[in-house]
Order: sequence, then C-alpha cells, then structure tokens
Amino acid sequence: MIHPLFRLLASEPGKLVEHAGAYAELARAETAGNVRGVGRRLACLAAAVLLGGTAVGLAGMAVLLAATIPLQQMPLPAALWLVPAVPALAAVLCAWVARRPMPGRWLPTVRAQWQADLALLRQLERQP
Repeated sequence: MIHPLFRLLASEPGKLVEHAGAYAELARAETAGNVRGVGRRLACLAAAVLLGGTAVGLAGMAVLLAATIPLQQMPLPAALWLVPAVPALAAVLCAWVARRPMPGRWLPTVRAQWQADLALLRQLERQP
C-alpha cells in the first residue's frame, strides 16, 4: 500500500509545493515579528551601555570638580550628583526594558500547523 503523502506527491505535486510555500510565508511572517523584538532589545542594551558610560564619565567629572572647587563657592552643588544621576537612571530603565522576557517559543503558529498536518497524515494512514 502506498502512503497517502506519496500518492498526493505523484498525483498533484503542485498542492504540496503550494503548501510548502504557505509554510515558508507563515515562518517569514512570524520570524519578522521576532526579529523586531530582538532588534528592540539590542537597541535598548546599546542605549543602556552608552548611557551608563556617560553617567560614569559625568560622575568622574563631578568628583574632580568637588575635589578642586570648595562646595561653599559652587552656585549649585546639587548638580554634582544630579547631572550624572539622569543618564544613570535612563541606563537602568533601558537595561530593565531589555531584560524583559522574550516570548517562550519561536514560530508557535508554524509548530501548531505542523502538528495539525502530522495528525491529518496519521489519520490518512489509518484509513484503508
């Protein structure tokens, strides 16, 4: 007895090619969404690194200013910690956004369709 898949392949190969094309389109659509999510995550990580480096640089300048100029002569001494705190908080926020979990599985719709197709093939195998 010939397997139903081979019979379909021999009698109507266009349907299998069309079905494979539909799988490819479904995978492309799902992958595009996942790639956008990964891109956002990488952009947030890059921003966190740049903002963290900026905060460290500004904090170093603040330490140098505090060491060279007496606090009584400074017009706004709170700026020594306020200015580096802004990019530091932004870096923490970007890192937090980047650490949010990604969706658990890639291509869940393709996997579900594959399982449905396998179930249909198994059902066709059982039929005489």
